Amino acid sequence: MDIRILSILCGLFLLFLSYIVWYQNKKHPANISLAIFAASSALWCVALYFYENPIIYNPRLWIVLVYVFVFIMVGSTLSFSFVFPNERAKVALIPIVIYSLISLPFIYVLIFTNYWIKDVIVTGDSSITITGFLYPYWGGFNALIGTWIVNNFIKKFKISGPLIRLQLTYIFLGIGIMAIGTLGGDVIIPVFF
Repeated sequence: MDIRILSILCGLFLLFLSYIVWYQNKKHPANISLAIFAASSALWCVALYFYENPIIYNPRLWIVLVYVFVFIMVGSTLSFSFVFPNERAKVALIPIVIYSLISLPFIYVLIFTNYWIKDVIVTGDSSITITGFLYPYWGGFNALIGTWIVNNFIKKFKISGPLIRLQLTYIFLGIGIMAIGTLGGDVIIPVFF
């Protein structure tokens, strides 16, 4: 199957998943943060599709949007790590404010300079992003936030009962798969090889 079609199908599935999670409990902060994660992942998939298949606008705009959606995904995951399974939204407020304040300069650099994305080259049937010198710092920032997220879940794993531990096991599995693919494929390999 063409990766572009798979991207759109995943986006549609994630949008549906976002609605289901939110609809289950519209007021619980864990459901809200997980629904935001799924919705931003869906939009990430759509932006990735248009990056690879720039029917409208240019690939640079779409890759910028891909990274903007990553900021939302990471922020919602950080929030989720604080409010899952039964915490109030207040618990995540200060960490989200800290994350947002540190993210703002990165987003500015992403949108308004070529220090993050130097260029996008369109070849026959795909686009290639040439990253700038600040790109590795963004990867390091995400690694630190990812460590914070995992640390929150480890603390909860140690004090939780069997059902929550089972749920956290699946969360660890998902984070592990995602971290290998994103940090490995999008940061470590491009920066060091």
